Amino acid sequence: MKIKEKSHSIIVHHCQFLEEQLSGNEAYIENNEKFDLKGLIVTFRHGERSPLLAPEVKSITPDCSAYFDVDRKSFEEYIDFVNSKDFRNFVTIDKSFDGISWYPERSKCVEGNLTAEGVLQIVKLGNYLRQKYINTNLFKNSPNITMSSSFFHRTFQSGIAFISSFLFPESKSIEKVFLKTSNTTYFCMNKNCTCPKIMNLRKNFEKARSDLYFRHFPELSDELDTMAALMGLQRISHPLSFVDSVLGRYACRRVPLPCFSDSKCLTVEKLREAAETSWKLVQEMFPLSKDLRKLFAAETYPISQTVATVIRKLRKQSTQNHIRVFSGHDITILPFIFTLGLNVTHFLPPYGSRLVFEIYELNSKIVINDSLFFRVLLNGVDHTNNLQFCKSFYSGLCPARYFESFVKNSLLQEIANIQSITELCQ
Repeated sequence: MKIKEKSHSIIVHHCQFLEEQLSGNEAYIENNEKFDLKGLIVTFRHGERSPLLAPEVKSITPDCSAYFDVDRKSFEEYIDFVNSKDFRNFVTIDKSFDGISWYPERSKCVEGNLTAEGVLQIVKLGNYLRQKYINTNLFKNSPNITMSSSFFHRTFQSGIAFISSFLFPESKSIEKVFLKTSNTTYFCMNKNCTCPKIMNLRKNFEKARSDLYFRHFPELSDELDTMAALMGLQRISHPLSFVDSVLGRYACRRVPLPCFSDSKCLTVEKLREAAETSWKLVQEMFPLSKDLRKLFAAETYPISQTVATVIRKLRKQSTQNHIRVFSGHDITILPFIFTLGLNVTHFLPPYGSRLVFEIYELNSKIVINDSLFFRVLLNGVDHTNNLQFCKSFYSGLCPARYFESFVKNSLLQEIANIQSITELCQ
Protein backbone atom coordinates (compact mmCIF):
# COMPACT_ATOMS: atom_id res chain seq x y z
CA MET A 1 0.00 0.00 0.00
CA LYS A 2 1.62 3.24 -1.14
CA ILE A 3 1.17 6.17 1.24
CA LYS A 4 1.26 9.79 0.15
CA GLU A 5 4.18 11.77 1.58
CA LYS A 6 1.96 14.21 3.52
CA SER A 7 -0.04 11.38 5.07
CA HIS A 8 3.09 9.34 5.72
CA SER A 9 4.43 12.16 7.93
CA ILE A 10 1.93 11.34 10.68
CA ILE A 11 3.34 7.79 10.89
CA VAL A 12 6.93 9.07 10.87
CA HIS A 13 6.03 11.56 13.62
CA HIS A 14 4.55 8.96 15.94
CA CYS A 15 6.89 6.05 15.18
CA GLN A 16 10.14 8.04 15.06
CA PHE A 17 11.80 5.58 12.67
CA LEU A 18 15.52 5.07 13.22
CA GLU A 19 16.54 6.35 9.79
CA GLU A 20 14.97 9.75 10.55
CA GLN A 21 17.49 12.32 11.74
CA LEU A 22 17.05 14.14 15.04
CA SER A 23 17.40 17.91 14.97
CA GLY A 24 17.09 20.75 17.43
CA ASN A 25 18.61 23.81 19.06
CA GLU A 26 19.94 22.28 22.25
CA ALA A 27 23.17 23.91 23.50
CA TYR A 28 22.90 26.66 20.89
CA ILE A 29 22.28 30.18 22.25
CA GLU A 30 23.03 33.73 21.25
CA ASN A 31 26.30 35.16 22.56
CA ASN A 32 27.28 31.73 23.84
CA GLU A 33 30.76 33.00 24.69
CA LYS A 34 29.16 35.00 27.53
CA PHE A 35 27.57 31.97 29.17
CA ASP A 36 28.59 28.66 30.74
CA LEU A 37 26.14 25.77 30.75
CA LYS A 38 25.90 24.74 34.41
CA GLY A 39 22.73 22.67 34.66
CA LEU A 40 20.84 20.26 32.42
CA ILE A 41 17.52 18.60 33.20
CA VAL A 42 16.30 16.09 30.59
CA THR A 43 12.93 14.36 30.70
CA PHE A 44 12.24 11.95 27.87
CA ARG A 45 9.54 9.53 26.84
CA HIS A 46 10.54 5.88 26.43
CA GLY A 47 11.15 4.43 22.99
CA GLU A 48 8.69 2.68 20.70
CA ARG A 49 6.80 -0.16 22.35
CA SER A 50 4.25 -2.86 21.68
CA PRO A 51 0.64 -1.72 22.15
CA LEU A 52 -1.45 -2.15 25.26
CA LEU A 53 -3.61 -4.79 23.62
CA ALA A 54 -6.96 -6.19 24.65
CA PRO A 55 -6.63 -9.69 26.18
CA GLU A 56 -8.25 -11.46 23.23
CA VAL A 57 -5.64 -10.24 20.72
CA LYS A 58 -2.45 -10.81 22.70
CA SER A 59 -1.48 -13.65 20.37
CA ILE A 60 -2.13 -11.62 17.20
CA THR A 61 1.08 -9.63 17.21
CA PRO A 62 3.69 -9.00 14.51
CA ASP A 63 7.42 -9.63 14.61
CA CYS A 64 9.05 -6.87 16.67
CA SER A 65 12.55 -7.24 15.26
CA ALA A 66 14.29 -4.12 14.05
CA TYR A 67 13.24 -3.52 10.44
CA PHE A 68 16.59 -3.03 8.68
CA ASP A 69 19.50 -5.47 8.84
CA VAL A 70 21.85 -2.69 9.97
CA ASP A 71 19.58 -2.00 12.94
CA ARG A 72 19.33 -5.68 13.82
CA LYS A 73 23.11 -5.79 13.86
CA SER A 74 23.20 -2.62 16.00
CA PHE A 75 20.82 -4.22 18.48
CA GLU A 76 23.03 -7.32 18.81
CA GLU A 77 26.02 -5.05 19.40
CA TYR A 78 23.99 -3.12 21.96
CA ILE A 79 23.19 -6.32 23.87
CA ASP A 80 26.89 -7.24 23.98
CA PHE A 81 27.77 -3.76 25.18
CA VAL A 82 25.13 -3.65 27.93
CA ASN A 83 26.32 -7.06 29.14
CA SER A 84 29.96 -5.96 29.17
CA LYS A 85 31.88 -5.77 32.43
CA ASP A 86 32.81 -2.12 31.91
CA PHE A 87 29.20 -1.01 31.48
CA ARG A 88 27.87 -3.14 34.32
CA ASN A 89 30.51 -1.65 36.60
CA PHE A 90 29.50 1.85 35.53
CA VAL A 91 25.77 1.47 36.29
CA THR A 92 24.12 0.57 39.57
CA ILE A 93 20.37 0.02 39.62
CA ASP A 94 17.71 0.36 42.27
CA LYS A 95 16.80 -2.97 43.89
CA SER A 96 13.23 -2.64 42.60
CA PHE A 97 14.62 -3.23 39.09
CA ASP A 98 16.29 -6.52 40.08
CA GLY A 99 15.17 -9.34 37.81
CA ILE A 100 14.25 -7.06 34.89
CA SER A 101 16.25 -7.54 31.70
CA TRP A 102 18.39 -4.53 30.82
CA TYR A 103 17.23 -4.75 27.19
CA PRO A 104 14.04 -5.82 25.38
CA GLU A 105 13.35 -8.98 23.40
CA ARG A 106 15.03 -9.26 20.01
CA SER A 107 11.86 -10.03 18.05
CA LYS A 108 9.05 -11.05 20.39
CA CYS A 109 6.32 -8.46 20.93
CA VAL A 110 5.43 -8.13 24.61
CA GLU A 111 2.35 -6.14 25.58
CA GLY A 112 3.34 -2.59 26.55
CA ASN A 113 7.07 -3.36 26.46
CA LEU A 114 9.91 -1.76 24.55
CA THR A 115 10.89 -3.11 21.13
CA ALA A 116 14.40 -3.45 19.71
CA GLU A 117 13.84 -0.31 17.63
CA GLY A 118 12.49 1.42 20.72
CA VAL A 119 15.71 0.93 22.66
CA LEU A 120 17.79 2.00 19.64
CA GLN A 121 15.72 5.20 19.46
CA ILE A 122 16.88 6.14 22.95
CA VAL A 123 20.47 5.18 22.16
CA LYS A 124 20.19 7.55 19.20
CA LEU A 125 18.70 10.26 21.42
CA GLY A 126 21.52 9.93 23.95
CA ASN A 127 24.14 10.10 21.19
CA TYR A 128 22.45 13.13 19.68
CA LEU A 129 22.33 15.06 22.96
CA ARG A 130 25.88 14.11 23.90
CA GLN A 131 27.13 15.49 20.59
CA LYS A 132 25.18 18.68 21.29
CA TYR A 133 26.67 19.17 24.75
CA ILE A 134 30.16 17.72 24.26
CA ASN A 135 31.62 21.13 23.35
CA THR A 136 30.25 22.78 26.47
CA ASN A 137 31.73 22.47 29.96
CA LEU A 138 28.83 20.31 31.10
CA PHE A 139 30.78 17.06 31.57
CA LYS A 140 33.85 18.67 33.13
CA ASN A 141 34.78 18.75 36.82
CA SER A 142 32.82 15.59 37.74
CA PRO A 143 29.25 16.89 37.39
CA ASN A 144 26.66 15.89 39.96
CA ILE A 145 24.36 13.42 38.20
CA THR A 146 21.10 11.84 39.27
CA MET A 147 18.96 9.64 37.04
CA SER A 148 15.51 8.20 37.64
CA SER A 149 13.11 5.93 35.83
CA SER A 150 9.48 5.11 36.48
CA PHE A 151 8.79 1.55 37.56
CA PHE A 152 7.90 0.14 34.11
CA HIS A 153 10.12 -2.19 32.10
CA ARG A 154 10.01 0.14 29.10
CA THR A 155 11.25 3.17 31.04
CA PHE A 156 13.91 1.19 32.89
CA GLN A 157 15.30 -0.22 29.62
CA SER A 158 15.09 3.24 28.03
CA GLY A 159 17.02 4.63 30.99
CA ILE A 160 19.76 2.04 30.49
CA ALA A 161 19.89 2.91 26.77
CA PHE A 162 20.25 6.63 27.53
CA ILE A 163 23.06 5.98 30.01
CA SER A 164 24.88 3.86 27.43
CA SER A 165 25.07 6.64 24.85
CA PHE A 166 24.84 9.90 26.82
CA LEU A 167 26.82 9.24 29.99
CA PHE A 168 29.03 6.17 29.56
CA PRO A 169 31.16 7.66 26.75
CA GLU A 170 32.13 10.38 29.27
CA SER A 171 32.95 7.85 32.01
CA LYS A 172 36.47 9.25 32.38
CA SER A 173 34.99 12.57 33.46
CA ILE A 174 32.01 11.43 35.52
CA GLU A 175 31.45 9.01 38.36
CA LYS A 176 29.37 5.85 38.25
CA VAL A 177 25.65 6.27 37.66
CA PHE A 178 22.87 5.05 39.95
CA LEU A 179 19.50 4.51 38.23
CA LYS A 180 16.83 5.17 40.84
CA THR A 181 13.20 4.10 40.59
CA SER A 182 10.18 6.35 40.96
CA ASN A 183 6.84 4.95 42.03
CA THR A 184 5.04 7.63 40.03
CA THR A 185 5.11 8.62 36.36
CA TYR A 186 5.68 12.25 37.45
CA PHE A 187 8.79 11.48 39.55
CA CYS A 188 7.77 12.37 43.04
CA MET A 189 10.64 10.88 45.01
CA ASN A 190 9.25 11.48 48.51
CA LYS A 191 5.93 11.54 50.35
CA ASN A 192 5.56 15.32 50.19
CA CYS A 193 4.53 15.50 46.53
CA THR A 194 2.18 12.59 46.03
CA CYS A 195 -0.89 10.93 47.49
CA PRO A 196 -3.73 8.63 46.35
CA LYS A 197 -5.87 11.65 45.47
CA ILE A 198 -3.57 12.50 42.56
CA MET A 199 -4.06 9.01 41.18
CA ASN A 200 -7.81 9.47 41.58
CA LEU A 201 -7.62 12.77 39.71
CA ARG A 202 -5.96 10.96 36.79
CA LYS A 203 -8.63 8.25 36.78
CA ASN A 204 -11.35 10.90 36.87
CA PHE A 205 -9.64 12.78 34.02
CA GLU A 206 -9.51 9.65 31.87
CA LYS A 207 -13.22 9.00 32.49
CA ALA A 208 -14.17 12.62 31.77
CA ARG A 209 -12.06 12.53 28.61
CA SER A 210 -13.91 9.42 27.42
CA ASP A 211 -17.27 11.03 28.16
CA LEU A 212 -16.27 14.10 26.18
CA TYR A 213 -15.08 11.92 23.30
CA PHE A 214 -18.37 10.05 23.04
CA ARG A 215 -20.34 13.29 23.35
CA HIS A 216 -18.40 15.50 20.92
CA PHE A 217 -17.13 12.97 18.38
CA PRO A 218 -19.93 10.37 18.00
CA GLU A 219 -19.27 9.67 14.30
CA LEU A 220 -15.57 9.09 14.84
CA SER A 221 -16.36 6.94 17.86
CA ASP A 222 -18.66 4.72 15.80
CA GLU A 223 -16.07 4.42 13.01
CA LEU A 224 -13.22 3.53 15.34
CA ASP A 225 -15.38 1.04 17.25
CA THR A 226 -16.31 -0.70 14.00
CA MET A 227 -12.70 -0.98 12.87
CA ALA A 228 -11.54 -1.95 16.36
CA ALA A 229 -14.01 -4.84 16.42
CA LEU A 230 -12.75 -6.03 13.03
CA MET A 231 -9.20 -5.87 14.43
CA GLY A 232 -10.24 -7.99 17.42
CA LEU A 233 -10.22 -5.14 19.92
CA GLN A 234 -12.79 -4.20 22.52
CA ARG A 235 -14.72 -0.92 22.41
CA ILE A 236 -12.49 2.14 22.16
CA SER A 237 -12.99 4.46 25.12
CA HIS A 238 -10.55 7.04 23.79
CA PRO A 239 -9.02 7.52 20.30
CA LEU A 240 -5.50 7.30 21.69
CA SER A 241 -6.16 3.63 22.50
CA PHE A 242 -6.95 3.05 18.84
CA VAL A 243 -3.85 4.96 17.70
CA ASP A 244 -1.71 2.98 20.16
CA SER A 245 -2.89 -0.34 18.76
CA VAL A 246 -2.49 0.71 15.13
CA LEU A 247 1.03 2.01 15.75
CA GLY A 248 2.19 -1.13 17.55
CA ARG A 249 0.57 -3.67 15.23
CA TYR A 250 0.89 -2.00 11.85
CA ALA A 251 2.36 1.48 11.33
CA CYS A 252 5.54 1.24 13.45
CA ARG A 253 6.07 -2.35 12.23
CA ARG A 254 5.84 -0.99 8.67
CA VAL A 255 2.98 -3.35 7.96
CA PRO A 256 0.22 -2.06 5.60
CA LEU A 257 -2.81 -0.72 7.45
CA PRO A 258 -5.57 -3.34 7.55
CA CYS A 259 -8.43 -3.82 5.14
CA PHE A 260 -11.49 -5.77 6.21
CA SER A 261 -13.87 -8.26 4.62
CA ASP A 262 -16.31 -5.59 3.49
CA SER A 263 -13.47 -3.86 1.57
CA LYS A 264 -13.34 -1.07 4.13
CA CYS A 265 -9.75 -0.05 4.91
CA LEU A 266 -8.16 1.93 7.68
CA THR A 267 -6.54 4.96 6.06
CA VAL A 268 -3.66 7.11 7.23
CA GLU A 269 -6.06 10.07 7.14
CA LYS A 270 -8.33 8.31 9.65
CA LEU A 271 -5.31 7.55 11.84
CA ARG A 272 -4.39 11.23 11.70
CA GLU A 273 -7.94 12.23 12.67
CA ALA A 274 -7.88 9.90 15.68
CA ALA A 275 -4.48 11.25 16.79
CA GLU A 276 -5.56 14.89 16.38
CA THR A 277 -8.77 14.20 18.29
CA SER A 278 -6.73 12.77 21.18
CA TRP A 279 -4.98 16.12 21.43
CA LYS A 280 -8.11 18.23 20.95
CA LEU A 281 -9.82 16.54 23.88
CA VAL A 282 -7.08 17.59 26.32
CA GLN A 283 -6.92 21.08 24.80
CA GLU A 284 -10.64 21.51 25.31
CA MET A 285 -10.66 20.17 28.85
CA PHE A 286 -7.70 22.01 30.41
CA PRO A 287 -9.17 25.55 30.54
CA LEU A 288 -12.53 24.30 31.83
CA SER A 289 -11.66 21.51 34.26
CA LYS A 290 -10.46 22.50 37.73
CA ASP A 291 -9.58 18.88 38.45
CA LEU A 292 -7.44 18.59 35.31
CA ARG A 293 -5.57 21.77 36.19
CA LYS A 294 -4.95 20.36 39.67
CA LEU A 295 -3.74 17.08 38.17
CA PHE A 296 -1.36 18.69 35.68
CA ALA A 297 -0.01 21.12 38.28
CA ALA A 298 0.61 18.25 40.71
CA GLU A 299 2.27 16.13 38.02
CA THR A 300 4.46 19.04 36.91
CA TYR A 301 5.50 19.97 40.43
CA PRO A 302 8.24 17.38 41.27
CA ILE A 303 10.39 17.88 38.16
CA SER A 304 9.81 21.65 38.32
CA GLN A 305 11.04 21.55 41.90
CA THR A 306 14.12 19.68 40.68
CA VAL A 307 14.86 22.46 38.20
CA ALA A 308 14.39 25.08 40.92
CA THR A 309 16.61 23.11 43.32
CA VAL A 310 19.41 22.92 40.75
CA ILE A 311 19.13 26.71 40.32
CA ARG A 312 19.41 27.22 44.09
CA LYS A 313 22.44 24.93 44.32
CA LEU A 314 24.16 26.82 41.52
CA ARG A 315 23.55 30.10 43.33
CA LYS A 316 25.37 28.74 46.37
CA GLN A 317 28.11 26.83 44.59
CA SER A 318 28.59 27.11 40.83
CA THR A 319 31.86 25.23 40.49
CA GLN A 320 30.10 21.88 40.03
CA ASN A 321 27.69 21.26 37.16
CA HIS A 322 24.42 19.37 37.59
CA ILE A 323 22.69 16.84 35.34
CA ARG A 324 19.25 15.40 36.09
CA VAL A 325 17.64 12.79 33.83
CA PHE A 326 14.12 11.32 33.99
CA SER A 327 13.11 8.33 31.87
CA GLY A 328 9.34 8.64 31.69
CA HIS A 329 6.22 8.69 29.55
CA ASP A 330 4.09 10.90 27.34
CA ILE A 331 2.04 11.68 30.45
CA THR A 332 5.25 12.83 32.15
CA ILE A 333 5.84 15.48 29.48
CA LEU A 334 2.25 16.39 28.58
CA PRO A 335 1.39 18.35 31.77
CA PHE A 336 4.35 20.69 31.16
CA ILE A 337 2.97 21.67 27.77
CA PHE A 338 -0.10 23.10 29.51
CA THR A 339 1.29 24.38 32.81
CA LEU A 340 4.18 26.17 31.11
CA GLY A 341 1.96 27.35 28.27
CA LEU A 342 4.15 25.94 25.49
CA ASN A 343 2.79 26.70 22.05
CA VAL A 344 2.25 23.11 20.89
CA THR A 345 -0.61 21.83 18.73
CA HIS A 346 -1.89 18.76 16.91
CA PHE A 347 -0.36 15.71 18.61
CA LEU A 348 0.60 14.20 21.95
CA PRO A 349 4.34 13.62 22.60
CA PRO A 350 5.59 10.77 20.35
CA TYR A 351 8.08 8.06 21.28
CA GLY A 352 11.46 9.42 22.34
CA SER A 353 10.13 12.94 22.97
CA ARG A 354 12.40 15.10 25.10
CA LEU A 355 11.79 18.08 27.37
CA VAL A 356 15.03 19.88 28.21
CA PHE A 357 15.83 22.64 30.71
CA GLU A 358 19.22 24.32 30.30
CA ILE A 359 20.61 26.52 33.07
CA TYR A 360 23.35 29.00 32.15
CA GLU A 361 25.65 31.21 34.18
CA LEU A 362 26.68 34.59 32.85
CA ASN A 363 30.45 34.85 32.82
CA SER A 364 30.80 38.37 31.45
CA LYS A 365 31.28 41.54 33.49
CA ILE A 366 27.98 43.05 32.42
CA VAL A 367 26.05 44.00 35.55
CA ILE A 368 22.44 42.81 35.49
CA ASN A 369 19.97 41.55 38.09
CA ASP A 370 20.80 37.87 37.76
CA SER A 371 23.77 35.71 36.83
CA LEU A 372 21.72 32.55 36.19
CA PHE A 373 19.41 32.07 33.20
CA PHE A 374 17.45 29.20 31.75
CA ARG A 375 15.54 28.09 28.72
CA VAL A 376 13.19 25.21 27.90
CA LEU A 377 13.12 23.12 24.73
CA LEU A 378 10.61 20.51 23.61
CA ASN A 379 11.91 18.11 20.97
CA GLY A 380 14.65 20.57 20.13
CA VAL A 381 12.39 23.61 19.71
CA ASP A 382 13.10 26.54 22.02
CA HIS A 383 9.84 27.57 23.73
CA THR A 384 11.31 30.01 26.24
CA ASN A 385 9.62 33.00 24.60
CA ASN A 386 6.23 31.36 25.24
CA LEU A 387 6.70 31.39 29.02
CA GLN A 388 4.29 34.02 30.34
CA PHE A 389 6.06 34.29 33.69
CA CYS A 390 9.31 35.46 32.06
CA LYS A 391 9.11 39.26 32.36
CA SER A 392 12.37 39.94 30.55
CA PHE A 393 14.98 38.15 28.46
CA TYR A 394 18.70 38.41 27.92
CA SER A 395 20.20 36.89 24.76
CA GLY A 396 17.04 34.82 24.41
CA LEU A 397 17.33 33.43 27.94
CA CYS A 398 14.94 33.91 30.86
CA PRO A 399 16.36 34.97 34.25
CA ALA A 400 16.28 31.92 36.50
CA ARG A 401 14.62 33.84 39.33
CA TYR A 402 11.41 33.95 37.29
CA PHE A 403 11.26 30.16 37.17
CA GLU A 404 11.91 29.93 40.89
CA SER A 405 9.08 32.36 41.52
CA PHE A 406 6.78 30.45 39.18
CA VAL A 407 7.36 27.19 41.04
CA LYS A 408 7.02 28.82 44.47
CA ASN A 409 4.12 31.21 43.85
CA SER A 410 2.24 30.33 40.67
CA LEU A 411 2.39 26.70 39.55
CA LEU A 412 0.01 25.41 42.23
CA GLN A 413 -1.58 28.68 43.28
CA GLU A 414 -2.61 30.18 39.94
CA ILE A 415 -3.06 27.07 37.81
CA ALA A 416 -4.62 24.73 40.38
CA ASN A 417 -5.92 27.29 42.94
CA ILE A 418 -4.21 25.45 45.80
CA GLN A 419 -1.38 26.53 48.07
CA SER A 420 0.46 23.22 48.34
CA ILE A 421 0.37 19.53 47.47
CA THR A 422 -0.55 18.94 51.11
CA GLU A 423 -3.69 21.02 50.66
CA LEU A 424 -4.55 19.05 47.50
CA CYS A 425 -4.10 15.75 49.31
CA GLN A 426 -6.17 16.58 52.38
